[in-house]
Amino acid sequence: MFEAALQGQVALVTGGSRGIGRATVLALAQAGADVVLSYSDQADTRAGHPGIADATADEARALGVRALTLEADVADPASAQVMIDSTVEGLGRLDIVVNNAGIARDNLAIRMTNAEWDLVIAIDLSAAFHVCRAALKPMLRQRSGRLINVEKPCSHNIFETQQIVAAARKYGRMVQMGSQIRSSVAVQEAMAKMREGEFGEIYMARGLCFKWRDTINRTPPSAVPAGVNYDLWTGPAPLRPFTMNRFHYNWHWFWDTGNGDLGNQGIHEMDVARWCLGVTYPTKATAIGGHFLFDDDQ
Repeated sequence: MFEAALQGQVALVTGGSRGIGRATVLALAQAGADVVLSYSDQADTRAGHPGIADATADEARALGVRALTLEADVADPASAQVMIDSTVEGLGRLDIVVNNAGIARDNLAIRMTNAEWDLVIAIDLSAAFHVCRAALKPMLRQRSGRLINVEKPCSHNIFETQQIVAAARKYGRMVQMGSQIRSSVAVQEAMAKMREGEFGEIYMARGLCFKWRDTINRTPPSAVPAGVNYDLWTGPAPLRPFTMNRFHYNWHWFWDTGNGDLGNQGIHEMDVARWCLGVTYPTKATAIGGHFLFDDDQ
């Protein structure tokens, strides 16, 4: 459906060597775009995939497009301009930027060090701004371009997701929602072995996640932080009094804006379970749960 839809265009994908980044690079290449993928050799080696950036670029070239690799530390603001300049110099233009590079340092706030926090903010937040700002110059000159920042969830409920799919089909656009694990080379290999019958007949799958989540406590209504358009941030949800618990991240735990840990962490486990069984959508669903442990705003 999307073959050659992006022919003649050039895309830069940060963190494009593996995982969601790799899948994004190959999807863009399949659509005809020439691709540039930035990567961290240190991070790839630490993850057990040394040299994977070159392998990903080779896969893209096998699809008939040009592909370049750029080793870059996205936490360094200066690297953003280097990536943009290298892309334009190497492939002649820049049409699409996908800010995919990201890290996680999951920890309780009381245990997280300043260095951990600063690194997460530098890579997951500041880097996206620096890359977008640097990309605007060539895009403004050519009067076209797309800036894409990757994060989940893509919707609040199933209805909203169906509208995204309908819009993509109606207008012939590519829309990707990464649930991370499907882009894992190791998990892809495991799924292939299941399909080949190496583990026998797979008749049931269970998704488990053992992750401690601390209380969010109770936060009183307070002034909206400077620079925040709370009405716009709330969107179509009811406009409640502002509290810090209804803002960054903890919005997950309120029905107005989130769908709990089932729609936050649980979607990953459910997706892998469905993938394993080779099934589509359920015909029945049963849910059991409650708010038992903490007396807080959840």
